[in-house]
Order: sequence, then structure tokens, then C-alpha cells
Amino acid sequence: MKLIDYIYIIAKWRKLVIFNVLTVTGLAIIISLVLPKRYTSSALLMPSQVTGSQMRSAVSSIMAQIGIGGIFGEMRTVDMFAKLLLSRAVMRKVIEENDLKKLFHKKTWEETYLALKNITDVEVTPEGMINLQVTAKTPQLAKTLVESYIKNLNIVSS
Repeated sequence: MKLIDYIYIIAKWRKLVIFNVLTVTGLAIIISLVLPKRYTSSALLMPSQVTGSQMRSAVSSIMAQIGIGGIFGEMRTVDMFAKLLLSRAVMRKVIEENDLKKLFHKKTWEETYLALKNITDVEVTPEGMINLQVTAKTPQLAKTLVESYIKNLNIVSS
């Protein structure tokens, strides 16, 4: 087929093409206006360079205190810090510090913990850094929660 044949087909079906474009555009506009706004704050963390044995012993004792010691086997330091960020010890401090039980309108600590876990994302990059992201209803809340995670990670890991 030549270019002129394609132009002829589009011209023949122009009403259907225009209808579909306008329908999809209208639906996209409606959806974007209806969906609630979410803001994500992120931090890229580079764990301190401590020797493996020092880190293992420190993190092992912390993990034992929070009830998950010994299940990870051999891990890199960055992986230990990533697991520690999502530990109940750090998350409990973040919840208490920011009064999230009241803010999230939850009755129990467990419900609040799950709500916080759902808006938190922790990934280890190929470069060995930790990417921490928190998505919240306001930019200030997202920023505050990321800062609180970092502060409490430092407290728990020292």
C-alpha cells in the first residue's frame, strides 16, 4: 500500500477516529480530576562503611530484639540497612513521632503500621545505595515521614 491509500482510509473513517480521540481525551481529563493528589518524597541513602563483622553484630542484635534475627543469613551491609528501615522498631518510632495513628484515623497500632508500610517503598540500587520513597496526601507529610525514617534509622542502628 502506498501513502495515498493510508490517507484515503483515514479520511474514510475520520468520524470514528475523531470520536475515539475525543472520547479517550475526555475520559483522561475526568480521571485526572477525580483521582486524589499524591506526593512522593524520596531520599537516596548511602549506608556508612563499617566493617562487615561490626555491622553484622550490630544489626544481628537489633534484629534479635525485634524478633527477626538469624533469618537473613549472609547479607550485604546495604541490604541490612534496607531491611532495618522497614523493621517494626524503626516504623514504630516513625508512627509515634508523627502521631500517625491519629493522622491515618486507625484504631490499632497494627492498622497504622500496615498503612505506613503501604505508602513506603525501599529499594536497593545496583550501586549499593538505598532509595527510600514515601507517598502521602501532602508534600509536607511525605517530606516529614522521610526525614523521620532517616532520623530513626540512625537512632536504631547506632
